[in-house]
Amino acid sequence: MKLYIFLLPIFFISCSPRIAYDASWDKKTYRKANTARFAFYLSKKSKESIRLMNLARMNGPLFAKAYYLDYLVSREVIKSKDDIEGLMKLPYYGSLYADLNRTKDLPRLRPSFSLHLSSAFHAFTSGLSGYEGHDRPFRCEVRFKIFGNFAGNWGENCDYGWKQAMDAVMSLMVDQDVSMLGHRKNIFNKKFIRVGCSFKYHRDYGHNYVQDFSNGNLFQRMFKKKKK
Repeated sequence: MKLYIFLLPIFFISCSPRIAYDASWDKKTYRKANTARFAFYLSKKSKESIRLMNLARMNGPLFAKAYYLDYLVSREVIKSKDDIEGLMKLPYYGSLYADLNRTKDLPRLRPSFSLHLSSAFHAFTSGLSGYEGHDRPFRCEVRFKIFGNFAGNWGENCDYGWKQAMDAVMSLMVDQDVSMLGHRKNIFNKKFIRVGCSFKYHRDYGHNYVQDFSNGNLFQRMFKKKKK
């Protein structure tokens, strides 16, 4: 059993608006990425964050072209979408651009009610106490067992300060100043097929966002066909 947990304590005052459908995507692919559309328990922002991760996992090069470069221009990280040379001089932003261009056809993340409960509980309790991390009020692995009997690989990302889905997801993908790029690796981990996420208030940062991932719970793994 492997557990991957990372947090990103970043706070910015400004927030980007919700980014609409980009015509670069064919509508079938865009709809397929929206795996959380019928997850009644998720907020609109949580559903959007899952869609964004799926678009990046399904077609990284197109995600970079349709969303990532525009986002960097809006944040004044680069001057224009054509400034790829300048982008590649920025270690974390440039490495994400390179990783996106190597990413394609990863399994879509599908919402999990159990993982949502786990992420919502952690985001809520962390927000009230002002906590940053994964192990309060009890250890992360204990929480995963309480909310769903998960087996195999699971992981968690925590991000602080962002109000909008696009900002939070981009923050975790870029993984600024995180040497091991753990948040990014969780998002693009091909073993992860289930996700739960939640945006909640945070006492110190205003907002916090938690993502919980797994490769399925014990029941799903019992009925999964074994490869010969």
